[in-house]
Amino acid sequence: MGRWSNTVPGEAFLSPVTERIEFRYSPKGQLVLMALGCLLVAGAWFLATTHPDIVYRTVAWCCVGFFTLCTLISAKRLITGGVPFVFDLSGIAFPGGNFGLVPWSEIEAYAVVTIRGNHFLALTFHNPDRVLSRVTAAKRKWALTNQRLGWGHWALSFTGVAPGMNEAIAFIREHSLVQALEEPTR
Repeated sequence: MGRWSNTVPGEAFLSPVTERIEFRYSPKGQLVLMALGCLLVAGAWFLATTHPDIVYRTVAWCCVGFFTLCTLISAKRLITGGVPFVFDLSGIAFPGGNFGLVPWSEIEAYAVVTIRGNHFLALTFHNPDRVLSRVTAAKRKWALTNQRLGWGHWALSFTGVAPGMNEAIAFIREHSLVQALEEPTR
């Protein structure tokens, strides 16, 4: 289960707040993800070629394919860069996807959710049906499942992205855009 808070544990706010923040894929973060992907591919490859059990070998070959794909995605992001999301005074924009702009007026609250050491910025919407109508049915179901688990409707990951989550929280607080949740709603 996840843990909720209003900041990332152990981190301070690092930069001054502006009227717009672009969160870009971090070259350093992408290199770390690529190195981790290579290690996981090597480990899965070793298991796939040396384990006597066919079930383990089959699962290991699936892992080789999955982690190779993940490593290639990190390599693409390293080469081409990109902006997964932008915070500005009108809302959160997702230039690379079909979500578009989510106005601050549609966001009821936010919280930092920690799941197995990974931090996410969880957003809870006033009217999730209207906001989530722009995404695929599978993503809508996933979002509603997240909400039932107490993790908000939509979660933003800042892994491999710069600036980090604390700048996003500082932006929200500075402009009094959304209130923070102290406890998850279940």
